[in-house]
Amino acid sequence: FSALNYTIVIEVAGVFEILNAEDSYWFEDPRLQRADEVETPDALIFYATSLISPDDYERLLNLHSAATWNYNYRYYVDPKAFDAGLLDELSTDVLNAEFTYAGAGGTTPPDTFFLRTGLSSLFNRFEARQQQAIAVLALAAIGLLAVTVAVIGLLATLMVDRRRSSIALQRGRGASSGQLVAAQTIEGVLLAVPVALLGYVAALLLVDSRPNVLSLAAALGMIVVTALLLVTAALPYFRMPLRELEETSPTQKRPSTRRIVVELTVVALAVAGVVLLRRRGLSPEGSTGDGAGFDPYLAAVPILLGLATGLAALRLYPLPIRFFAWVSSLRRDLVLFVGLRRVSQQAAAARLPLLVILLAVALAVFSSVVQRSIDDGQVASSWQATGADYRVEPFASAAVLSSAVDLSNVTGVKEIARAHVTTTNHLDDSAGRGTGSFRLLAIDTGAYQAVAEGTPANPNFPDVMLGEQIITDIGRPTNPIPAIVSSAWPSRNLPDVGDTFTLSLRSQEVTFIIRDVRDRFAGIPIDQPFIVTSLDSLSEVNRIIQFRPNVLLISGEPGIEERLETTLDSQTSSARLVSREELYASVRDVPLISGVAVGFQLSVVLATICAVLAAVVALALSARARSRDLAYLRTLGLSTNQALGLTTVEQLPPVLVAGLAGTLLGVGTARIIEPGVDLTVFTGPDLPATLIVNWPSIVLVAAAVSGVVTLAIIAFSLIARRANLGEVLRVGDR
Repeated sequence: FSALNYTIVIEVAGVFEILNAEDSYWFEDPRLQRADEVETPDALIFYATSLISPDDYERLLNLHSAATWNYNYRYYVDPKAFDAGLLDELSTDVLNAEFTYAGAGGTTPPDTFFLRTGLSSLFNRFEARQQQAIAVLALAAIGLLAVTVAVIGLLATLMVDRRRSSIALQRGRGASSGQLVAAQTIEGVLLAVPVALLGYVAALLLVDSRPNVLSLAAALGMIVVTALLLVTAALPYFRMPLRELEETSPTQKRPSTRRIVVELTVVALAVAGVVLLRRRGLSPEGSTGDGAGFDPYLAAVPILLGLATGLAALRLYPLPIRFFAWVSSLRRDLVLFVGLRRVSQQAAAARLPLLVILLAVALAVFSSVVQRSIDDGQVASSWQATGADYRVEPFASAAVLSSAVDLSNVTGVKEIARAHVTTTNHLDDSAGRGTGSFRLLAIDTGAYQAVAEGTPANPNFPDVMLGEQIITDIGRPTNPIPAIVSSAWPSRNLPDVGDTFTLSLRSQEVTFIIRDVRDRFAGIPIDQPFIVTSLDSLSEVNRIIQFRPNVLLISGEPGIEERLETTLDSQTSSARLVSREELYASVRDVPLISGVAVGFQLSVVLATICAVLAAVVALALSARARSRDLAYLRTLGLSTNQALGLTTVEQLPPVLVAGLAGTLLGVGTARIIEPGVDLTVFTGPDLPATLIVNWPSIVLVAAAVSGVVTLAIIAFSLIARRANLGEVLRVGDR
C-alpha cells in the first residue's frame, strides 16, 4: 500500500480471529475486530485494518525518515471510583485537562500531545439527568411532606380533643396560657424525638448514600413541626372562655376574616403556579431540564392545587349534605336523617380529615400516573427504536448484511422481515422540488406485519401495501409504488393521501403514491422524515441493481438473545444484534431513572398509608360524641345494626367523596402540569413521553382506604355498643 507517497509492500502472514474482544490488548478498537462492508452503486467494498508484529515495528518506522506517526495512549477509568458528590470538582479538572492539551488531532510532532475524552459529555449528560430527576422527584417529595405534616396535624388535633376536659380542669385550677403552652411544647418534643431519630437511623441503614447534613436537618425539622402542630392544635383551647371549653357539643363558628384571606391566598398561589409551570417548565431554564436545580414553588404546584381544591370542597361539602338531610327527614326511619344531620353540624376541625384524605389520595394517584407513564414510555421508546423484538443491522450505516446471514432456524424465532434502509435527499412532488434528508425504509410489508402484529410497533399497513403490485411500468407515473410518508415534508405543501412524488434512487427516477401520512414509524428516529415502501416493489424497478437487505426485524420468544448472537457471529463479523428487551432494561436500570421510578412507587404507598391514617383519625375524632349520641338512642331502642348503619352514614360518605375528588384531582393535576414536566429523559430519546392513568393502582388505593374505613367503622360501632350507658349518660359530671 501507499503511505505518505511511499510504497510499502506487506506480506499477509495469516488471518486472525479475536476470541475475547474485551481483553485490554485490543483496546476495544472495533477496526481490528471486524471488516466493514460498504455497498456502492458500482461495487461492494470491504474495509479492513491489519495488525503487524511488534518485532517489525522498528523496521517500518525507519523506512522513511520523513514519515510521521501518531501514537495513541488509552487510559481506562474505574467506574466504581466515581463519586457523584464530587462531580463539580471532577468536571472542572477534566475541562482544564482538555484545554491544556487541546489539539486538532491527525499527525503531530513527537513533542506535541492532545487529549480526547468522552468524560466531559458524559458528565454533562449525567448532570442534566440528575437535575431533572431531582426536579421531578421534588413533586412527590414536597407532596409527601405536606401530607405527612397534615396527618401529624390531625393526630395532634385528636390528642388535644381527647384532653379537652383535662385542659378545662387545669385552667379552672389557675394554670396560665404560658404554662399550658410550655407543657404542650415539652410533650410534643418528647413525643417527636424518638420517632425522628428512629426515622433518621432507618434512613441511614436503608439508603446506601453519602452522609448528608440535610437528612439530620429534616429530622430536627420534623421535631419542631410536630411540637408546633401540637401547640397550635391546643392553642384555641387555651384562649376560649372556660364555659365554652366545658361544653360537650361545641357550637359552630363563622370562619374568620383571617382564615378567608389565607384560603384565597392558597387558591391564588395555586392558579399562578399552574400558569408558570405550564409556561416555564419545572426547571429554571424550562422543561428541557437544561437548567441547574429546580424551582421549589413550581414543584409545590400539585400540592397547592390539592389544597385549593380541598379548601373549596370543605366549603361546599356541607351544602349537599344539608339538602340530603332535609330529604331524609321526610322518611320514617331515623338512621339516615340522624347520620346526615350529625355530618352537617360538625365543626370545621371535624371536617379536616376530608381535606387530608383528598390530598393523600390525589398524591397517590398523581404519583401512580407519573410512575406508569415513565414505565410505559420506556417500553414504547424501546419499540420505537428497534421496531421488533430483535433487530439485526450492520455496524457501518452504509453497509449491507452478508448473504450468509440466516437466523430462521434459531430456536424461538417466529417471523423475520427483511428491510433496506438508506438516506436520500432528492425529492420532487406535485408541489415542487423539496430538499432535506429522508430516511427511506423499503421493507417486506407482509412479513413485517406478521413480525409486529399485536405490539406497539404494529405498522398497520394499508391493504394496498400488503398485496402484490402489478409489475408493468412499476415505479413510473402510470404505476407508482404505494408508500407511507412522514408528516414532516420539505416541500411547500403538506403531503396528502393520493399525492405522488418522485425520488432519485441510484440514478433512476422512481415514482411513489402516498397511501398514508404519519408522525412516526417504528424503527425510524422520530426527528427524521421518512418514506416507507415495499421492498419487493422497489426491487422490481431495477433488477440489475438490487436493494440488498441491510436490516432484519425478528419476532421471537424472550431470552433467545444468546442463541441469536451465537448464530449471527458464526455467519458474519460485520453485524450486530439489538434486543428490544435489553434496550428497555438498559434505560430502566440506569440508577437515576430507576431511582425516580422507585421514588414515585414509594410515594403511592406512603400517600395511601396517610389516607388510611386520616380516615381512621376522622373516626376517632368524633368517637366520643358519637358514643354519647348512640347511648341516647340506645335508650330509645336503637339496635346494633342501626348503630352500625348510623356510623356508616356518618363516616363513609365523606371518605368516598374525598377519595373520588382526590382521584379526579390526581389525574387532573397530571394533565394540567403535563406541558411543564418533561419525562423524556426517563423514558428514552426515541419517543415523547405521554401521561397514562394507572387504573390498577388507583383501584388498589381505593380498596385499601375503603377497606380500612369499613373495618374501622365496624370496630368503633362494636366499641360504642359495649359502652356502659350509666357512664355515658352522666352528662356534666367531671
